Amino acid sequence: MFRQVLTSLCFLLISWNCLTAAILDITTIQDVVQHVDEGALVVFDIDNTLLECSQLLGSDQWFCYQLQALKEQGWDQQKALDHVLTLWTEIQHCTTLRPVESHTAKVVRYLQQAGHSVIALTTRGEAVAQTTIKHLDFSGLDLRQTTPLK
Repeated sequence: MFRQVLTSLCFLLISWNCLTAAILDITTIQDVVQHVDEGALVVFDIDNTLLECSQLLGSDQWFCYQLQALKEQGWDQQKALDHVLTLWTEIQHCTTLRPVESHTAKVVRYLQQAGHSVIALTTRGEAVAQTTIKHLDFSGLDLRQTTPLK
């Protein structure tokens, strides 16, 4: 057992040393394509990168504004966060999201068809996971196609 763990740990360390990463600040999603090397794992944030609310209500901007307003009214940070998060979660189940750019889905599909694994990271919680997947699917963003974990 110890030998198996040691072997796995050595493999992980060797693999880790071979990994490189870049965080890109881009103005359009199309800019990603020119920076992706062969075999790259492409990671997108969901909110305000792939998708955005169709209106201000329920958006990241709305969330931050509501949180700050409650704190200015004297609410405790945690109570304000819990309150706004509860409201935001309910809104996510009945709002519509749209791609941030008209060609977002096209760029993601291009990267997937080129053989890249494409995933998304988010701070969205489990309470909206299925709703988020539906929003992604409705927007033509099927990230299950090239997930590195199957």
